[in-house]
Amino acid sequence: MSDSLSPSLNYSQAIRSWRKLSGLLSNDQMRPVEEIRLENLETLVTEAGTAEALADRCGLSAVYLSQIRSRAVDQKTGRPRNLGARAARKLEDGTGKSPGWMDRDHINETPAEVAPRTDLADDVFLPITNAAASMGYGRQQPEYDLVVDSMRVTRTWVHATLPSITSMENLAVLTAYGDSMEPTFSDGDLILVDRGVHEVRLDAVYVLARGDDLFIKRVRRQMQDGALMIQSDNQLFGPPERIENGARASIHVLGRVVWAWRGKKL
Repeated sequence: MSDSLSPSLNYSQAIRSWRKLSGLLSNDQMRPVEEIRLENLETLVTEAGTAEALADRCGLSAVYLSQIRSRAVDQKTGRPRNLGARAARKLEDGTGKSPGWMDRDHINETPAEVAPRTDLADDVFLPITNAAASMGYGRQQPEYDLVVDSMRVTRTWVHATLPSITSMENLAVLTAYGDSMEPTFSDGDLILVDRGVHEVRLDAVYVLARGDDLFIKRVRRQMQDGALMIQSDNQLFGPPERIENGARASIHVLGRVVWAWRGKKL
């Protein structure tokens, strides 16, 4: 383990989480998340006693939960309403479930895997999502943003190491693929992203979306005309790409990379 990695972080846990994430992403038989969330919602209703009690505990509308459970048709889409990611996170927070619990199938879990977690006052659980960004030529965004696992760190470490993030709640972990950002980070590294950043204000490494693809690139803003220079840290990948103001609408900033899980601050 690198000397620069905080003792409050469990590196082996990060590796296990990454391996678990890789397995989930390669599973072609994964059930639709809408089905899984609906099934887990019924479990929470049973644990709470009533849907009204669950809604009150989690800060949600009882009417909304009723519509989800009854598969009421959304007038805008003409399809049954589904439980969204934001509501799923509220349900997890309100019931003490770990981040991503609503998005996972618990049918085959052992009792140890479903036991309530023991939190310390300083703990923060960072969601590990199913999104994976390419450090090369792009990687397709997943149809749904799922939380597949979580990583435990401490508030003390976050405040001391990452003082400029927008919010603790905006942090998420995803996997980087490719070698175009060597030596900053490598293929398969877990990276910590501040999802509250949607503009390029600093010369830094960002998660970018162009069309349906996700990229991890270093972005610099030109002083004279505001154009963006998007480049790889690996010099073998050639010169930076210049994005003029007229073409900037095609690039969407999804977050700023603030830490690579090899113990390197960015």
